[in-house]
Amino acid sequence: MDHPGHPQPHLSHEGNVSDTGITDPVPDEEVRKADEPYFAYGDHSDVYKGYYRQTTVVIKQFRGVNSNKPEIRAELSQHLQRQLITWKRFTHPNVCKVYKVAEGFGFLPALVTDYFPKGNIINHIRKHNPSVEQRIRWASQIADGLAYLHSFGVHHGDLRGANVFLDDHNRAVIADYAIAHYFNNSDFTSAKSTGTVRWTAPEVIALPPDPNLQPEKIDIFAFGMTMLEIFSGLPPYSDKSDTAAIFALARNEAPKLPESITHNAELKDLFSACTNRAPEARPSAQCAAVTLQQLLPAPGILQRIILQFLSLFGYS
Repeated sequence: MDHPGHPQPHLSHEGNVSDTGITDPVPDEEVRKADEPYFAYGDHSDVYKGYYRQTTVVIKQFRGVNSNKPEIRAELSQHLQRQLITWKRFTHPNVCKVYKVAEGFGFLPALVTDYFPKGNIINHIRKHNPSVEQRIRWASQIADGLAYLHSFGVHHGDLRGANVFLDDHNRAVIADYAIAHYFNNSDFTSAKSTGTVRWTAPEVIALPPDPNLQPEKIDIFAFGMTMLEIFSGLPPYSDKSDTAAIFALARNEAPKLPESITHNAELKDLFSACTNRAPEARPSAQCAAVTLQQLLPAPGILQRIILQFLSLFGYS
């Protein structure tokens, strides 16, 4: 496997025709995998470390449909390319950057995104046990990133700790947005477990189905559960099996809260508001971000000057 800085062989743009008569995807000359196996296994993708030009990136190789359905591959590729028009406009420090859609790594296309060597936020919390103040700051950053996505009309659809990462500046960054809803389609198989329902708003799993779902409010419910996860280091309903958690959600039974939330009236009120059974009663992501920011200590004069200086260079 080639490494950064090594010359790359020329790759044809005509593709290859397999024994089935299906044209294989054209390899992407700008993107290459690192010489190592995938390091994560998502609901709908295998995740590899790779290189885009001179940048270390993640190559998220989608899977879930067999090779006798080329029309599904074409449909997914077109969908991702349309979404990429919006995604490439994102310039928020708490939203993962998507560089491009790449072909040639498998039957389905791949997304090329930022690489976060620190890993996801929950694994970091379990390993380092950060202060309550730091957890509030991260929750605030997640809410701020979510508000930014919503300002573009983009809904995450699968917000949880596993999809939030820490960058080199120790900031929380939302990834894997606007993907899950597309793959929740009968044409795709999935490795998704029932465990992810722990972050799911009750109206999504209601029977009969709610015909008037509000995607932003569904994201806010998931944010509330992600907040719980950040403060406890555990998934919602961690004391229950997946099946019992589904029934608890259906009964409007609240999950067990850590003391860091129950002993802070503002945090407890925000969690309750975000996970309100009535979607219209949930706050906006921007409102949640402001509430959390107000819980952080006000910076001193010197710190404010430093923060203003750093903001000029894209840091926050």
